[in-house]
Amino acid sequence: MYQIKSAAHAERDADHRHITPVMVINDRSIRVAAVALHELGRPFANASSLDLLWNLDGCHGLAHWEVGPQNPNVDVGGWERYLALKNVVGECTVYAGLHGFVGDSVSTVAVFTSWKPLERPKDRLSDAVQLQLVAALRIEPNNILLFHHPNAKASLTVLGGTADIQAHANDSKVVGVVPLDTHELLVNARGSGTSLITIRDVGLATPASASALVTVADVAGVRMLLSEDTSLQVGACMTVQTQAVNSFGRVFDSSQFGFMNLKVLLQDEVLTATANSVDMAANEFVICGVAVGLTSTLQVSVTQHNGKEVFSDFAQVSVYAPLSIHPSELVLAPGAKYMLGVDGGPQTGFTIQFDSTNLEFVKIDPTSGLLEAMAPGQTTIRARAQSYGGEVLSQAETNITVQVPVSMKLNVKGGQLAIGREVSLFPYGLEENLFAFFDLCSNYKWSIEKDQV
Repeated sequence: MYQIKSAAHAERDADHRHITPVMVINDRSIRVAAVALHELGRPFANASSLDLLWNLDGCHGLAHWEVGPQNPNVDVGGWERYLALKNVVGECTVYAGLHGFVGDSVSTVAVFTSWKPLERPKDRLSDAVQLQLVAALRIEPNNILLFHHPNAKASLTVLGGTADIQAHANDSKVVGVVPLDTHELLVNARGSGTSLITIRDVGLATPASASALVTVADVAGVRMLLSEDTSLQVGACMTVQTQAVNSFGRVFDSSQFGFMNLKVLLQDEVLTATANSVDMAANEFVICGVAVGLTSTLQVSVTQHNGKEVFSDFAQVSVYAPLSIHPSELVLAPGAKYMLGVDGGPQTGFTIQFDSTNLEFVKIDPTSGLLEAMAPGQTTIRARAQSYGGEVLSQAETNITVQVPVSMKLNVKGGQLAIGREVSLFPYGLEENLFAFFDLCSNYKWSIEKDQV
């Protein structure tokens, strides 16, 4: 009866449309109904002999009438209809007007009243209302864990519904609730326990509610999110994340680390560590490789509500030298082959991959590093140390020149030789060394000026 009276006295515009829209939650079906009113505002007990004409305006993509097996008893010209609302937000206008005789009616959910006096039959009896489709009311996140600290807090976002929201906590000794605006709540920790935060949307035609569970607890453990084979190059840095849990193993949000006094502990000089930087999350710290070696002393700690420190297990980190290729430069004759060597890089958990920037000049086996000079030119050979997951851990480059030797010299160590002793001689070009072509020449012709000497 209250809905009928409210609809009868609602303010309307010149098109007989309610000025104030009716808020409804989308993505569902609703029943809309009309009632016939006496000139004094009293509803008729039965107006089933009259037929109504229903119409939708601006509802394309928002809503449509439901007519089918699910509603077999609904008469399209009756005093009630079912309206299917889609999962979108917007405004849709529903019209109902007196059309003729014969009809049917049931009780109301949304009410449209014929409000013009019956003494004026020349005026068509009609009514219209704007439906404001809004998303279903909900809170995100709907389950949060706060650290037991007087400054610990978290934000709850209110999604869907209208702007007319009321909020309260069922246990104010555990948390306090402060509305920041119509779509955000701030909860702060007061004491250990669990509290249910409930919001009620009183701006909807049918008020709706949603809730979130907030738990306030102390920290019981902390760990570093590092793999067992973590390695780091000298001079490189990496960000390490940590996790803190309560006594039930539930993980605290990273924002709560701001109240736990996270500390990073080291007992050697293989690594350096930096925490509490403005560029990092509260649960993160940075380690940098300083010297080649293996450290097993990396550890973190957090502080409980009572001031007691909780320590993590020790973590093991290997620090390695940057990858390098030897020789750093090489000159080859066309057709020559050479096996490159590498130094440095991680100790375990990686593979070496080689590639050439120009295969026209130099080909290289991607796994062994055996290269072959193809034609005169220059190229760069790159070696990468990759994890089994494909991450590049370290890399190095060397320049290769392929050219045809145009002159030769003999390399002799020293200018004197004792009687009965031997010395090795090998030819080389102006830029090449023995490795440039030694495997191409297996039939050298040697001559000695004074063979008696």
